[in-house]
Amino acid sequence: MTEAFIFGCGCAFIIGASLTLIGYTNGYWHGTLVAVTYSGIGWIGEILRFALAAMAASMILGLQYFRRKTGTARFLVIAFGLLILTSQFLPWKPPFAIEQQLSPKPGAGARTVITFDPVRGKFKSPSGIVPSSEKVQREGEYSAEVFLPLQIAGVRNDAILSTDRVEVHVTGEDGRVVYHGTGDSLEVAREGPNPAEPPVYQQIAVPMSVYHRAKDQAVRVRVSYSLTLFGLARSYSMPALGGAERMPGWGSCQSKLNEAGTAVELHCIDAGKGPVCGSAFLENARTGARNPARSTCRSDYSPYGYHPLPDSLARFGTNLPFHDASGLAKFPVDGPQLPQSRVVIRVYEPEDHFTRSLVISQIKLKDWEAH
Repeated sequence: MTEAFIFGCGCAFIIGASLTLIGYTNGYWHGTLVAVTYSGIGWIGEILRFALAAMAASMILGLQYFRRKTGTARFLVIAFGLLILTSQFLPWKPPFAIEQQLSPKPGAGARTVITFDPVRGKFKSPSGIVPSSEKVQREGEYSAEVFLPLQIAGVRNDAILSTDRVEVHVTGEDGRVVYHGTGDSLEVAREGPNPAEPPVYQQIAVPMSVYHRAKDQAVRVRVSYSLTLFGLARSYSMPALGGAERMPGWGSCQSKLNEAGTAVELHCIDAGKGPVCGSAFLENARTGARNPARSTCRSDYSPYGYHPLPDSLARFGTNLPFHDASGLAKFPVDGPQLPQSRVVIRVYEPEDHFTRSLVISQIKLKDWEAH
């Protein structure tokens, strides 16, 4: 028992120190080393670790109980333990290729095209504050925010395109890679028959040390996208005030007015991990007027739920505003219309996982800071 206690404490220390070192190293390399673990395809890495643990257990128990090879068994514990820890560095492409093969509707995103659209102009911050001038701090390092204007075509109506991973390579004039990191995620929603198409910008946080060296150079930028196309699967509606409905594939929901009287609160609960992608908006059932939709898609494609504590229930919700206290914004569906209005919930499910690559031959990073 003493040996087991000491061995357990040693393993706990090694695991804690390793995870700390892995997190620090991943931050130093701008999120390019640990790609799979905390992503939508993290379940593939988990299955790999479960398989390694099962293999280790069968081998160690066989050696210990049938041959009494205690020394060899302890060596295997250490070897498999290190192998499980290093599986955190599982590269992105092989697991995502597996996810592609599991796509429910392969080829659904074949028409999706991503191009650089310099005509759109620089990104304008809604707050009027230029992010790069404030030196945004990420991963413990100050970064300059670069916004690349994009044109995304080929996404049909009633579909949502979401990025699972955005990997960026910036190459200098001499052909050397001056920066390799990850870009911010994107989500393009095409809601309804005539969806609005707001401008899309790819945000990239370039470390200040790199930015100062390369901002005046004509650099080559390659952005590699791992994408998922979500298609509309089901649609539900419930009263905007005092509604209570149970919706298959979404959960049990309730709607009520918030305390400030400016939004409808939607609270839902579902057994399991809950829906992966969906949107909600207020609609006047008589006139058909609707407020802007609130949509969100999570990168979670695991075929099982794995969060049993504190329970196996998923709780989620959103606020659907209909009144701006400042008076700056006007909504098609306002307070007096709420008795005739309903909350419309649309459930989206993954259809296709695919990749795209965007190459910009010559740009200057300083030209694409925000106004």
